[in-house]
Amino acid sequence: MKTLLYTLILLVAHCSSANSQTLEPCRGDSGLYGYCDDNGQMIIDYQYYDALEFVDGHAAVLKEDKWGIINESGHWMVKPAYDEVVNCVNVPGQILVREEDNWFFVNSYGIQMTHEFEVRSPWHEFDLEGTEAYFSEDTWFAVIRKGKWGVIDIHDQVKMSFNYQWTRVVRREIAGRQGVVALIMKERDKYAWQRVDATAATGFDFDQYLGEYENYLFFMEGAKPVILNAISGERVFQTSREYFNLIDDEDSVGLVNSAGKIIVPFRYQYVDIGSIDGFALFGSRSSKGLSALNGKVLLKDVYKDIKLVAPTTLAVKNQEGKVALIAIQSAGIRNVTSFKYDYAVKDGDRIRMKMGSKLGYVTSTGVETWKN
Repeated sequence: MKTLLYTLILLVAHCSSANSQTLEPCRGDSGLYGYCDDNGQMIIDYQYYDALEFVDGHAAVLKEDKWGIINESGHWMVKPAYDEVVNCVNVPGQILVREEDNWFFVNSYGIQMTHEFEVRSPWHEFDLEGTEAYFSEDTWFAVIRKGKWGVIDIHDQVKMSFNYQWTRVVRREIAGRQGVVALIMKERDKYAWQRVDATAATGFDFDQYLGEYENYLFFMEGAKPVILNAISGERVFQTSREYFNLIDDEDSVGLVNSAGKIIVPFRYQYVDIGSIDGFALFGSRSSKGLSALNGKVLLKDVYKDIKLVAPTTLAVKNQEGKVALIAIQSAGIRNVTSFKYDYAVKDGDRIRMKMGSKLGYVTSTGVETWKN
């Protein structure tokens, strides 16, 4: 089978699909998005929670909690139905969408492009920049057919037979370009690695796949962590990093250290160890938590936002939109204020805040100074 996806890629590979755009996403005073022309004039009303750029006359927009597709007149081509969308930049007329746990390609009318294969882990197979995906002749897909996993290329040629419980494509940059270097597969609840040219492979020796980071692949062999070089398959006994945020075979994110100890369990959409030194933020788009790097959970993932506003002070926003200041240490946390501020942000070496109609500053110990 030669899918429409393949045909379109052959026609436009390495070329931008966007026509000359006259409408761009713009944000109104209400915080909602619409579309404006080159002069900044609002053409499509501010009514969306998020909005992507127009590509070939259509754009994906977020209405409440679902994504739909509109045309340049603002009329629905596909009413809101998708949980996530990604523009296929160099494949005109296609959008990668998610409904619950299932990813697939649709055209601008919501018609599924191919019914034979189901894409399950797109983040590992495409070049992604934000909400845009780029394809090339080297793009391979880990897909499902009739309940079994395998791997195909963009020509729909089978690169790994459909015999497995799960497969993953490992891509790395070699000689200045991204390409497939290895495959991971699962059979009878065991995992194995194979070089892309099949000249080297492990046995199905591993009990758990934890994820990948740069050139490292992380597995568990019983209770023992194993790190492989993604390209050569050789075991790595020393790494240049201490902590790794990884994506496992269920596309859940967790955090492990160089000894293979799981610091943040694999059940979240993201883990961030760069924003707050010595701590890990974890959670989803709408709920965040905080862990010390010894694995101790300091804040459960029930908060709308967590930001550092002083060296040892967090501004924590609850789901009702109120903010409290919380002091943090690796041993634990301490509430500095209650959830009473409308916002609290870092302002130089001070914390600026608002409570109702009052504006002022608050110290990391909770001392408030109000503006006249």
